[in-house]
This record gives sequence, structure tokens and C-alpha cells, in this order.
Amino acid sequence: MILLLILGSLIIAGLAFYAGRLLYLLKRQKQKEQAFMIELERKQKAKNAHLIMSVQTIAKAIKEEQCELSEGAIRICTMLNNFAGQDDAYAIDYPAFYQLFNGIKDFPTHQAYLDLTSKERGKQDMKRWNLEADVKDKMLVEAATLASFQSNLH
Repeated sequence: MILLLILGSLIIAGLAFYAGRLLYLLKRQKQKEQAFMIELERKQKAKNAHLIMSVQTIAKAIKEEQCELSEGAIRICTMLNNFAGQDDAYAIDYPAFYQLFNGIKDFPTHQAYLDLTSKERGKQDMKRWNLEADVKDKMLVEAATLASFQSNLH
């Protein structure tokens, strides 16, 4: 009987030790998870702050006509979409930017542009210039707003 009591006590002590160890490991895992989430949030805030600053800088360059409208529309719309995590995220707020962006986003660029014939490049340039002319005044107004862009997402 005493042997069974001792054996039972040892089993209970072993199980208690095992349960304590599992609780300790769980607590440690939760602390690591919390630290990871805090770091992830910090990095996301830094990324968002950088995107906001970049949008503001490009918008100021557009407003001061130091940046082509097409270049600015591509860069700003891409950043806004990345910032929000979805395409055309700010299309309602900045319709002129998105109108130009959506009109030119599929145009060949870089080497693909250079590979076009001079006639094809001329057609593409003419289309781009016409699209820019259609939205220029509205884009300059929107650029003034974007120059102080802030978002509730950061």
C-alpha cells in the first residue's frame, strides 16, 4: 500500500512537472509571438511613413512641374495601391491620377519601348501626351492635396 502511495505520488509529481514545463514553454512562445508582432507593426509603420513621404515628395515635384505627369501618376498610384493593399485604392480621392495611370499602365517601357518602331513609339507618345493634356489641370490640383498626404492607415 505504501509502495502504491509512493508510486502514485511520483507519477503525480512527474505529471505536475511536465504540466509546469508545458505552461512555461507556452508562456515563452506567447512572448516571442508578441515580440514578433510588435516588430512587424513597427516595420509596417516605418514602411507606411516612407510611402507617405514618397507620395508627398513626388506630388510636390508634379505640382512644381519638375516631374512628368505620367511618371508621377505611375509612381504615386503604385505607392497608394501598395499602401492600401489593393488596386485603385484611392481612385475616388484622386481620379485624375488614376485616369492617367489606368490609361498608360500597360504601355511598354524601358527596353520594350525602345524595341518599338519609331512609328509605334510616336503613336504611344501621342496617346500619352493626349491623356496627360486631358487631366493636367485636375492632376495639379490633386498633386497639391497629395503634397500633404496623410492616411489613417498608418
